[in-house]
Amino acid sequence: MKKMDHSDESILPNFLIVGTQKAGTSSLFDILNQHSQIYLPPVKEVHFFDRDEVFIKGKAFYANYFSEAGKAKAVGEASPSYLFLPEVPGRIRQTLGDDVKIIIILRNPANRALSHYKMLFEMGLETRSLEEVLEDNLQSIRTSLNYDKATSYLDRGMYAFQLENYFRIFPRENIRIYLFEEDFVEMRKNMIHDIQDFLGLDFENVSTYFKSMPYVSPKNKQIDQMLNTAHPLNQFFKHVIPFKKLRIFIKYHFNKINQKLRYKILILAPSEIN
Repeated sequence: MKKMDHSDESILPNFLIVGTQKAGTSSLFDILNQHSQIYLPPVKEVHFFDRDEVFIKGKAFYANYFSEAGKAKAVGEASPSYLFLPEVPGRIRQTLGDDVKIIIILRNPANRALSHYKMLFEMGLETRSLEEVLEDNLQSIRTSLNYDKATSYLDRGMYAFQLENYFRIFPRENIRIYLFEEDFVEMRKNMIHDIQDFLGLDFENVSTYFKSMPYVSPKNKQIDQMLNTAHPLNQFFKHVIPFKKLRIFIKYHFNKINQKLRYKILILAPSEIN
């Protein structure tokens, strides 16, 4: 398998932050982005390896995200779904070779699932109660793992299967695993120092107290006003569709289509980290 070489015509990553979701990957992205020898693309979650319709666009398309990396010693990206989906490790090796460095953060599965649920609920992308969510997810697990990207609350905490997919393909020394509660929260500076060493970088004392907070904003403000205010169109639909539950269902899906996920970065004091 060919090793990635920055002398090639295009630059591709030599490290990836692959997950897990809701375990500080966004904050880690912001922290590492300060290092002078690291290049990370403006888009935090590229989703090249976990989306079929993107992966088929090929290596040249993927390389566009890193065209401004220049002579950066470490080039990477962070997409937390990469850990969860079983087809991803093979695609990574096919594209980047088996010398790529893999960074993984694991979080207590119960806390991870709750944080995942709260995020989607606050965004309006989940309308079920926590009890309904857990019951539905447990029911699906009895049949098979739920690889739905949005609602796999419990499945994403089943780390043994996910890690085995990577251990089977990549050398163990190329995979670095951290624990959210112990390494990222309690020993964050040590963890960042260790990552710099893992990537073969000169040590830099970067700020470590970043937190990326996801939020949604409307793609089209006029559509948002029509859906979520006392707009005449809303009153019209009340007469046309007399069933309230059906109106809520339709409104939910139109809101979802009109929403764009964004991030804001907070700089925290050590005592504020949770």
